Amino acid sequence: VDAPHEQFYVAGAGGPGNTYVLDTITVSDDQHTQSIQVLVIRHSPMLFITLVSVNDQRAELKVVVNGHDLQVTWSLDGPGSIDATGVYSCDAEAPERYVVVFAEFEDDALGTMAGHLILPLPLSGSSGVVQALTGTAGGSAANAMPRSLSGIVQRAGAGTLTQGWGAVAAVSRSELNRHIEQQYIERYQELAFLPLFTGDIVVDERQGDTVRLKQVELGVPVLSFLPDSPGSGSVLVTMNMVSGRYSGLHQPEGSATTVSGSSIISEPMGFRLAMTVDLFVGDEGHVLLDLADGVDIACNLGGLDDVINLRLADFFAEEFKQIALHRRVFSVLQAQLNRYHVQTPASLRLVTRAAPRSSDARMDTTTGDGALVLFMHAQDGDAEGVFAPTDDFVYPIPDDRGEDGQPTYGTVLMLSQETQSMIERERLHVADCLKFTGGRVFEPLEQYRPHDLLLFGSLRSTQASITPLFSTLKAGQTQRFALHNPQGEEIPATSWSALSIKSHLAAGSGSISSSGVYTAPGLEAIGHDALRVVITATYGESGAVVKVSALVGVVSRSMELAPSVTVVPGGDALQTVSLAASTLDGSPVSWALLGTELGSLSTVDKGALFSPDARSGKRALAVQQIQALGNDRGIATVLIAEGQQTLRIEPAFVPRARPKVAVQLHDDSALLLGFERRWKVAGGLGTVDQQGLFMPPDQAFVASSVVSCEVLSKGVVMAYGYSVIELSEVIDEESWQEMSMFIVTVPGSSPPYGNTGNLYPNGYQQLRLQIKTQIRPHNNIEYELSPTERASMRLVDDESNQCIESVLSHLEGIPEGDGQTWRVRSQYNRFELSGAGVLAAESGLDASRTITQYFFLHSRAVSGFVKVFHAKFQDDNAKWWTSLMVEEINSKVEITPRNLPRFDARSYTFIPRRAHGDGGDPPVDPPSSGAPDFGEDVHFDYQFETTDYWTLTVINPETQQWVNFETLKFLPSKPDGDGINTSIILWESELKEEKMFSWTGFIFDDPAVIGDVSKVNFDEALQDVMGDVHTLDIDVKMSLFETGKLVISLHRVRGLKYIPVGDSRDKLMGEIVVLLLDKQGNAHKRRIGFLATGVGRRNRLMHTLYSV
Repeated sequence: VDAPHEQFYVAGAGGPGNTYVLDTITVSDDQHTQSIQVLVIRHSPMLFITLVSVNDQRAELKVVVNGHDLQVTWSLDGPGSIDATGVYSCDAEAPERYVVVFAEFEDDALGTMAGHLILPLPLSGSSGVVQALTGTAGGSAANAMPRSLSGIVQRAGAGTLTQGWGAVAAVSRSELNRHIEQQYIERYQELAFLPLFTGDIVVDERQGDTVRLKQVELGVPVLSFLPDSPGSGSVLVTMNMVSGRYSGLHQPEGSATTVSGSSIISEPMGFRLAMTVDLFVGDEGHVLLDLADGVDIACNLGGLDDVINLRLADFFAEEFKQIALHRRVFSVLQAQLNRYHVQTPASLRLVTRAAPRSSDARMDTTTGDGALVLFMHAQDGDAEGVFAPTDDFVYPIPDDRGEDGQPTYGTVLMLSQETQSMIERERLHVADCLKFTGGRVFEPLEQYRPHDLLLFGSLRSTQASITPLFSTLKAGQTQRFALHNPQGEEIPATSWSALSIKSHLAAGSGSISSSGVYTAPGLEAIGHDALRVVITATYGESGAVVKVSALVGVVSRSMELAPSVTVVPGGDALQTVSLAASTLDGSPVSWALLGTELGSLSTVDKGALFSPDARSGKRALAVQQIQALGNDRGIATVLIAEGQQTLRIEPAFVPRARPKVAVQLHDDSALLLGFERRWKVAGGLGTVDQQGLFMPPDQAFVASSVVSCEVLSKGVVMAYGYSVIELSEVIDEESWQEMSMFIVTVPGSSPPYGNTGNLYPNGYQQLRLQIKTQIRPHNNIEYELSPTERASMRLVDDESNQCIESVLSHLEGIPEGDGQTWRVRSQYNRFELSGAGVLAAESGLDASRTITQYFFLHSRAVSGFVKVFHAKFQDDNAKWWTSLMVEEINSKVEITPRNLPRFDARSYTFIPRRAHGDGGDPPVDPPSSGAPDFGEDVHFDYQFETTDYWTLTVINPETQQWVNFETLKFLPSKPDGDGINTSIILWESELKEEKMFSWTGFIFDDPAVIGDVSKVNFDEALQDVMGDVHTLDIDVKMSLFETGKLVISLHRVRGLKYIPVGDSRDKLMGEIVVLLLDKQGNAHKRRIGFLATGVGRRNRLMHTLYSV
């Protein structure tokens, strides 16, 4: 550089581990010399040095990885010495104030790794500083580990990450939240979205203070991870308040009702609900989130008023408990290492982990980051691994980022060596180990095998999606939506649709063209402050029709204020008012007081605080208006009221007053009858005459007007009251008043009423119920129930008046052991309907206005016990309507659980067919004349290597019709154990030199799984027994296989020497137990094994009833 006293330093070649450069820079002016050392760290250190002990003369150091000491090479730069075991000895005479210690380790896969530690000198008097800088062994040092991929792999090389479990999966916060977001959107298609919340909440009964919520909509549940909950499954769930209206009412006993506050809610205002929820493992390995389990609920809708916020939190807590399961429970993820095994909660353990301090400074700004960590069994019957995980368990998700600054990896799957072997034997796809709804699959991007198999990747969508996924439009605006495949390429949709969830008329949904251009409804049709519209695209894929959705909010104006109007008490106890604003384009807002200033205004974050002061005086009613200026102009109104309002004004609050449309106000004429009334606009725009007729201004914007009426006696105010009028261009949507039809029937049931039905109470067969509603025209307008009202439809037990709970969305019925005997599902499952037939004939009512909904009833009730049900739903004003209120005939249905079929040995056939080898198809039974001589059993005695397909079928004893099997699960074969085997083995004898051997596999076609019958399936332990005697990669002989049947393949070979003991051998010596559900939902538990006795019993199979 030009200045002689400045120089640039450029680091030289790498030093220890190619990680460090340590240079000394000396500066001299010929009289004095000073030097400094520069330690350059080329990349994040992969070794971390921990202080074990320290005294005046020595310090003991070591590198700890996964709880084990790593044997490293030690070196230093500075005074003193360090031996091979990591003991540093200081030089008491040395003048230096520090020494730099290096550790190096050679790894076959990763090369040389290094770490460093700067020890302050002298050690005497510095031990406390050293401890604070380095931490203690196994303590905080573990938490300071870098999260780079290379660092995680290095630690895995020194010890297992799976901690004795078969597999460990970790899914990041961002991946989980994208998954929940997709569920949230998809549920709008199925009328399973979260309800809109309406209700009155008493804040102070003595003072008459009430908060009113009107159709408050909650946004996507967003997960965050709590740093103070190690070893638990707790997450912080936050939901933004997207839309709705918040009002405060004040009605002291004997006084008039007044509005104490009003706000139109929009998402940018930052109102939210937060709670702590424990995740749990449900059936089939699903990790679930139930909003009704939320505790420590917090809400900020009440602004600075903690009492109101507490009451709101209690309100939402109670409301969540009333929501149907299929609307309030979200599936976070599903883990399944073998889909034919029954997964129980005991076989899966979960913890949530907040992310530790990152080695990437950019990650430290992300609060709430973390992962769901799932520990899974892989080998049936093995003991569980370590749980809760030890302190040195490595947080497994790297913080590596791409060029775009986004995390490179979001999901990590870690498989033990035993699980790797099982996956290879069973030819499973690793990506299938983690399941997600909505067509998302795990895609490994990097793979390492230092000991465990580490797969670093992310979740990839396999279905198309709409962009934009979320958007907001002003009434009348347009937006083009596009359909993109998983590669990001735009693809054509076969159709587009738009549906407003609040509207009772089609015009409220707007319109969308065949090319995806959506036009929001205009102000004349929107009918509400804001709408949620579901945009759905339909397309074809592999012969199936697929629907995907996006959500668009339609707002009536481009700016909203909260509160738009609020009332605070005057006098000495003046309260500060918190103000928030939202703009359509997100532009910033400036705040200013208008007119006479009655206090001070300050800007806080994106809002403002108004603090009234003595300038408000002692007037009965003082009004301060506050302007918010952004892409639009809005005016918030603060009323400072001294004492109680004594004159009743009706209406006390007008939520929408349109330009040039007069609003007639009335006072309580009976109060102080005959005294003079004086009407005036106390604040805001517009005019009022002395008859209380208020005329809004010609142009509406975000503002409110306050109209007061005073009762005068010789110029003295004896009483006063006021009304708050919000200005708006929205025309309120008129709604329906009465129903002309509300019936519940069983389609296809016997006339004349069609209200009786029956079903097998096996938990899986469904009985279809049909609910029809029709609205009576109002003012010659034909309305229909809104999607929100339809989504609230519930089936009710007529005797107890309790709603029937729904089947969880990821299940197809009521599992065995469920505490509920009746459940309902909104969708058809894979099983055969009971009484399936033609739909009931349409009534003479206008079918075009009739809304038909189907419910699918499930039962595990006692056979023959008749149950009566009716239906109910909640309208937009929170009123519940029941079918009993509207109809006398077809207001309820009577359902009878049928007697379950009595399956016995005669109901089944189990017949062998020869698939490989000579001798033809063998008979089911061996020769009957006692122990046969060799050669008498011709199908086996001279055939040493054969394969027979034993096909299990069933006939319904009631109908004498064959019924296909629909699902297959394997159960533990020993009542006192949880070990599951899917194959069995047997030698001809237990002689030491015996070599004649038999084993089994299975073939089953699950209709819900594509391409699952190409290979014969075997137990993962069979390879340990077979070795290389015979391959287990065996194709299915399709000519002998039929869908709907279970095939147990029996293989015979000569040449496998008898094994007297061994874990795999012991696991497979015995029987297999299967649970089959047939097409009608009936369960078949069968025990399958070799013949019990006799010579040659390994040649044939038998089956019996399985019962515990």
